[in-house]
Amino acid sequence: MLSTTARLSSRSVVCAARFTPRRFYSGGDGAGSVAKSQGFNKKEQAHENQYARQKEIEELKKLKEQLEKVQQEVKELKESKVEKE
Repeated sequence: MLSTTARLSSRSVVCAARFTPRRFYSGGDGAGSVAKSQGFNKKEQAHENQYARQKEIEELKKLKEQLEKVQQEVKELKESKVEKE
């Protein structure tokens, strides 16, 4: 009885080991080969540049708005000074 149980349990371990998922890599690149490729680096660089340009455009818009507000305030102050005289 005991030997039959041991034999059945050892079979299930062998069967389980046979069906476990395995990774196979082609070539010697191994993990991270996509990140090391030249095309990926160029694409990533292009995305970073595009993001930086977009942020700069947004920043410039904000600065232009602030400049317009200050110019309007200066204009109003000049007009109020002229009226007082």
